[in-house]
Amino acid sequence: MTLSEETRTTIEVQFGKKWEARLLSHLDVMRALSRALRRTGLPIYFTEGFNPKPKVSYLTQPLAVGHTSECERFRFMLEEEKSVEETLRALAAKMPPGLEPTAARYVREGEKPAVPTAMEYILFLRKGARGDAPQPPFSMPEEFGWMSPREAAPSEIAAARLFDSRETTAPRGTAADFISGSFESAYVIKTAAGSAFRRPDRIIILAPPVVKEDFFFHRLREIAE
Repeated sequence: MTLSEETRTTIEVQFGKKWEARLLSHLDVMRALSRALRRTGLPIYFTEGFNPKPKVSYLTQPLAVGHTSECERFRFMLEEEKSVEETLRALAAKMPPGLEPTAARYVREGEKPAVPTAMEYILFLRKGARGDAPQPPFSMPEEFGWMSPREAAPSEIAAARLFDSRETTAPRGTAADFISGSFESAYVIKTAAGSAFRRPDRIIILAPPVVKEDFFFHRLREIAE
């Protein structure tokens, strides 16, 4: 191990993808993180080769375009040690609107990223979408014949059966003004994570007259069970 390798530190950051950034794709978010790290002035560790770039490891399942989150995680390395507070402050100053770092910590040497077994979402239903239709506005299929083999592998089908939902109240801090003005109901949606992850919008079956555009997902937290 060289001296530079001995002085490198790894930092894990948790951040939120807010309403302003809902239309950024996963690749857009990755590019935004890389650019923000370049602009911080911190001693970022860059990959080697013809086109060096900050070495970033994204730890959370990719979020579908149009939805938001408050529990996204990524890791990067510094060539020399900086305080967590200084690193978080420098990163927050350079992140684009809608991507907001909320916490950071040092990663111990050899520590592997936490792998959650489930993820929890808040699903919001747009006002007026349901009309006079009875509750609930969506359901979980008992059989998966409606999915083609290319859409769902056996492991994904098994993971989908972990699905759980219950009506709840909208949490504070998740674009509260927008939600209270545009949505009438909120549901907690729990799905599998890790290798068994399947996007919640690919699991639910909508009850007419509700359509896909009537829903808005907010990723609330990762769960280790």
